[in-house]
Amino acid sequence: MSILLRFRKHSYVISADITKMYRQVLVDPEQRKLQKILWRSSPDEELKAYELNTVTYGQASASYLAIRCLFELASECDESNPEIAEIIRHDFYVDDLLTGTSSIEHAKAICNEIADILKSGCFELRKWYSNKPEILESFRGSDVSCKVLEFAPNEQAKTLGLNWSCQNDALVYNVGKIEIPHRCSKRTVLSITSRIFDPLGLLSPCIVISKIFMQKLWSTKLSWDDELPHPFRVEWDRFVNDLPSINALEIRRQVIGDDSIRIELHGFADSSEKAYGACLYVRSTDKNDQVSVHLLCAKSKVAPVKTLTIPKLELCAALLLARLVSKAIESFKLTFSQCILWSDSTITLAWLKTSPNLLKVFVSNRVAEIQALTEHCDWRYVPTRENPADLVSRGLYPHEISSSDMWWHGPAFLNSPETEWPTSPSKVSHVPELKPPQISSLPSVDEIEHFDFERFSSFQRLQRATAYILRFKDNYLRQKDERNIGPLLVPELRSALTHLIKAAQRQSFPCEITEITELGSLKSKSKISNLNPFIDKLGILRVGGRLRDSTFSYDKKYPIILHAKHNFTKLLFEYKHRMLMHPGPQLLLASIREFLVAIWLGPSAKNV
Repeated sequence: MSILLRFRKHSYVISADITKMYRQVLVDPEQRKLQKILWRSSPDEELKAYELNTVTYGQASASYLAIRCLFELASECDESNPEIAEIIRHDFYVDDLLTGTSSIEHAKAICNEIADILKSGCFELRKWYSNKPEILESFRGSDVSCKVLEFAPNEQAKTLGLNWSCQNDALVYNVGKIEIPHRCSKRTVLSITSRIFDPLGLLSPCIVISKIFMQKLWSTKLSWDDELPHPFRVEWDRFVNDLPSINALEIRRQVIGDDSIRIELHGFADSSEKAYGACLYVRSTDKNDQVSVHLLCAKSKVAPVKTLTIPKLELCAALLLARLVSKAIESFKLTFSQCILWSDSTITLAWLKTSPNLLKVFVSNRVAEIQALTEHCDWRYVPTRENPADLVSRGLYPHEISSSDMWWHGPAFLNSPETEWPTSPSKVSHVPELKPPQISSLPSVDEIEHFDFERFSSFQRLQRATAYILRFKDNYLRQKDERNIGPLLVPELRSALTHLIKAAQRQSFPCEITEITELGSLKSKSKISNLNPFIDKLGILRVGGRLRDSTFSYDKKYPIILHAKHNFTKLLFEYKHRMLMHPGPQLLLASIREFLVAIWLGPSAKNV
């Protein structure tokens, strides 16, 4: 496809093929024993063993070996003639040359130079074709033709092939009479459909009809050789009998206008319930502001059997267009003034303006690929009635496509100044397929009612782990240069201890804390009501009472309340027990009460 796309770019084109290409490539003598054959001229003679000295057609490696020799010739002339080296690498399809240029003199030079370089490797070019006979004047003794070049690999009788008429410089189709057997089956339909050779997709509106028909046959679950039901047979006969109408088509080969100073690429995408497709047009403007628009290529696909919404099918069409545009730009080797892609789906255009991470999986994956492929292209809205891709998605019969000016030359507005082109309608009020909003936040320890204290067997490990979690939360909300790094600081460890105490209290006294928070005091008959508990400004549950008038420290006047059987309390006691070098229960309890907390509900010190 790349070679054919470039073939439509040049003003003057050349075609030739290499004579007996495989037979010009010698095989290494050590490898020839692997190419032995047995032969005798008559049954009376003894069998003789022969070794084939050259690459043999039919071997899996034959194409690679022959093409590799061509590439070696290109490498040898890289420095002396880089232009011819590039032509050999990119404008040959196995043994067929298809190239061109912008002037007759340059075309003559290419013919002579490439013929000499290939001849040095024993590759002789023959069957020369050109749209200008004077280009091939120096090859009059060779096999020169100005008739019709067939691009299809098989015979005309077996292939409904794409051809190039050198004299008219036009792409034409040669469809002979198709013999339809009396008993038509799914096998017959597939056989005829697969014989239509249309590499550029210029007949996509016609071919999509046969694709849709084939999908309908699959849905009926007919076997390969079952006769088609009458309604299907009538529909198929109508299509096949209309196919010869394609013979009347003459499609201009060159898509770029003469003396163009501005060349644009325009792509269109559309979908229906049955199929979706995309098509590309080249719009060129000359120095007199004369505009010409020509169809470059197209592609169609049937909609999947699994039902999809129309917006999703429109998105699939946009993806097909994005891939087609990427291939065309890569193959064309031309810098376009601008690349504009058109769709009649406002929802698809809204998706393409949305970050993929905000969309659901099906839409997100396709939007991400489209955005990557069309990074330098501009997506715009086009009304359905002016969208030529609508013809691909719905189909045209062969007799209709020849008279469809919009298909061959694009919508009428492309011939007008850009100020008269369609404009986007109002924005979509509701974009479907968005992910539900997710609030990503770090929960406050104050709200943790099920903090898993049982996971930890060490108070220090529990405190440090909590401190690192709080540091991460704090760093996440800061600028990069203001974040805390390095060893944990004393304030961070103290903050972690405060959060752990609050979490442990909420697990031990949930009802009491709720009542104090809502009513200001504990009025129910709770086991801690006689301690006159209150919640301080840090949210910690403490003991109230007459010590508030004393001169003691705040922690000693208002001890913190913890449950003796809570795992946090046990870890704290074990930690202090080791810190104080294993003291007795009374000393341990007195030290903890002086230092930090007053334990309620039983002496835990005895269990340490």
